[in-house]
Formats: sequence, structure tokens, C-alpha cells
Amino acid sequence: MIIERLPESILNFLKEVESLGFVMTLVGGAPRDFFFADTIGADLDFEIRASVDVQAAHWAAYHQRFLDFLKHKNYSYKVLPYLITRVEIGTFQLEFSSPRTETNREDNFSHHHFDAVLDSQFSYQDSFRRRDFTINAIGIKLDVKNKKDELVDPYGGLHDLKAGLLKPVSEDFYHDSVRFLRLIRFQLKFNRFVMDADLISNLKRFNLSGLSQHYFKEEMFKSTPGKFINLFTKLISEHHLSVPSEFNVWMKYSFAPELKTREELVGFVFQQDKKDAEKVSHFLNLPAKILKDVDSFTRSLQILSSIKVEDLKALAQKPEEEALADSFFKEVKNCEEKKNWFEFLHFNRESLLFGPDDWKDAVATSESLHKVKPALRSYLPYLLALKTKYKT
Repeated sequence: MIIERLPESILNFLKEVESLGFVMTLVGGAPRDFFFADTIGADLDFEIRASVDVQAAHWAAYHQRFLDFLKHKNYSYKVLPYLITRVEIGTFQLEFSSPRTETNREDNFSHHHFDAVLDSQFSYQDSFRRRDFTINAIGIKLDVKNKKDELVDPYGGLHDLKAGLLKPVSEDFYHDSVRFLRLIRFQLKFNRFVMDADLISNLKRFNLSGLSQHYFKEEMFKSTPGKFINLFTKLISEHHLSVPSEFNVWMKYSFAPELKTREELVGFVFQQDKKDAEKVSHFLNLPAKILKDVDSFTRSLQILSSIKVEDLKALAQKPEEEALADSFFKEVKNCEEKKNWFEFLHFNRESLLFGPDDWKDAVATSESLHKVKPALRSYLPYLLALKTKYKT
């Protein structure tokens, strides 16, 4: 039973809510991951109903007792549209949503493509119909007081979970462009799963003309961005789908699968095309400094990569003032100041004849610094490291 696995602080909270006249059903990711991997995360989503018959017209007023309770007990909470309420308890975030149905709006393929009706008396089959995949339409109805729980599975999600099948709950799946993105994320998350045959044949039905940059980034960074973009491109191409022009830059490249951060994505594209890197940076809402940094870093790195052993040995042999005046140390310092880009660009630092591993522990004493012109003092530790490695 999942109820035995919930922390005491969460159970005590749920017991209080239950005593107010509510029934809570754990839905979404928590039941899915519990049955799939025997894990419970810190994000818990509940569908909250009245424990007595309450007509739809009176549901909002009845639900208000839940909000009054949160306010009276000084819980940290936030109320969102459709009576969705998020509550923070320690490291846990709980989300409570009302049972609702959604009716598609004609010719609207955005994430807000529906009109909603909230009603505590909706059946689970009706309220779960709005969910995306059957594996996300599994519920666990809680009876906290009696320490019992009950499986709610109107769409056979548990069977599909065990079979490794990604299957939409209903035809409404194809009316929401964000669900195309969620399909990609879940295909990567459950990489041994296969798409339902009907799902594959119906992907062409997606209208992505209103695809949102916001949701693209949200779903991409919940996944592994490099893999996410590659699968996005593959599905778009295979099923002849059209996307808004600002997404075209992603379609031009086959991304390294391990890329995870915004900086890594920009850096990867920068090495192919600087103008496209500007588009990616703008898409990701990165500050202008990012592009300046990667440009500056790669210029310095190019110099460090091209220098020869005999040049380094000759530089190490020069008198201190003459050596410090060499522009080489300016590039070394610049690479050190922007050293995160070694990781962002996945550059093998060991390939450098003189790199971060050589200068990382270099220090200069106060006495030696005072013997050098102020403008050159910051370069002295690097020169000492160079002498240690190459002076004969």
C-alpha cells in the first residue's frame, strides 16, 4: 500500500483535510512511479472531492473550507486557475485539483485549448479523461483515517505500464500541442516503452502552429535536452509536421545526446554557426554576456590549442618581465576566468600543452608580486606554473 510509504507529516496533513469532509485520490506521476519503480517523489498530486454529495454549483463554496483551513493553519499555499491549489510541506509540494472535464475549443490547438467544468461528483472515468497517457491516468484513492488505499484505473493504465506501452487516454490528446512535447519526454524517460500503434499513425494529426516556446523549454529541461531535441526533430520530420519559424534552428543540428544545460546548447551551436547561436540564446532567454563569454573563451582556447611545445619552453626561459608581457598569459587568464566553458563545450583539457590542470595550484608570494609591474601581477602565477612545467 502506498499509504504506508507516505511521510508522517504528509499523512497528518491529509488526515486533517479528510476530516473537513474531503476524499483525496493520488494521481499522475506518484502512482505511476510507485507501480513502475517502487518510488515516491516529493511532488504529490491529488484529485480532491467532497465526501458527501455536493452539486456542481455549490462545489466552489464547499471547496473554500479547504482554503480556509490552509490559511488558518498558516500553510504556504498558492491558488491557481480551476481551483488548483499548491501546498508546500517541508520538502514536499502537494497539488490539489478539482475533478473536471474539458471540452475542446474549435481551431484552438494551444495548451489552453479547452473549456472546463468543475464538479466534485464527476466519475473517475470522466475526470481522468483529460489526462494524457493511460499510465498517467492511474489513481490511488486514500482513506487516511483507516490507513487504507484503493486502486482507481478506469483506462487500464496499470496494464500499459507493465506492458511498457505509451497510449493516449482519448482522442483529445491530439488537440494539445504540449502533449506532443510530453510524448517526447515520456518516450525518453521510459526508454524501453513503445508507442501504441494507433498513436504512431495519428501523430500527423497534431497541429503545432501554436507551439509554445515556454512549454518546449519546460518539457525539454525536464528531460535531457540533447536527446529531447533530436527526438523532436525526428518526429517532426517523419510525420511531416510544421512548427513555428523560431523552432527551425533546432531542426538544423544533430545535438550531442549528453547536452543538459542552456550554456551547453548555446556552446554546441556556437561551434557550428555563430548566428544560429544567437537565435538559440534568444530562444532560451540567455543574457547577451553568454555569447560574449563563449566567443571570448573560444578565441583564447584556440590560441592555447595552437601553441607548440618549443614556444612554451622558449617563453619559460625568458626573463620574468619580458615573459609576462607576452599576450599568451592574457589568453590563459581569460580561459581561467571562464573555465566553466571547458565543461559547457565538453572540451578535453588534457589535450592542451598548458591547461587548467597545470596552473590550478599555482600561487605567487606577496614578495614576488611586488617585484612585478601592477598591470602584470595577475599573470605571475601562470608564468610560475609554466616555468615549473617547461623550464629546463
